[in-house]
Amino acid sequence: MYKVFLIISLFLGGFCVFSEAQENPELSTIYFMRSTGLAGRPGPFGACIDDSLACKLNNNCYSIHKVTPGLHSFQAWIDGRKPKEKIQSLDILMQPGETYYISMSVTNHGFYTTLYLVEVTKNTAKKMFLTLKEDDSCK
Repeated sequence: MYKVFLIISLFLGGFCVFSEAQENPELSTIYFMRSTGLAGRPGPFGACIDDSLACKLNNNCYSIHKVTPGLHSFQAWIDGRKPKEKIQSLDILMQPGETYYISMSVTNHGFYTTLYLVEVTKNTAKKMFLTLKEDDSCK
């Protein structure tokens, strides 16, 4: 019975997250999501919108950001501090009132870790939100 209650609560919480994003139809919404497990470093990963730090995102968390519609560039880096050169950039042409989802992913290569961003669909994001919580401290 407890598991059923937990699943329903997580589902309703995820529904609230998606309905919250539609508050202002003039702006676009971007979600940064991080579920990297033990890969990478245990500290926060930096998330950047148009060369400005938007968030230092902890593991198993997501953050929500409102931006003006148009072309935006998103970057991420390990350790929450900006590297000397950009690791990777993801450009998205954002439409008014639309919501976009970016997942932070890592690949281990022996002695170093590569962090990259992947734009995911709403359905994929819904599944990810079942195990993520909003990181209010990153704003």
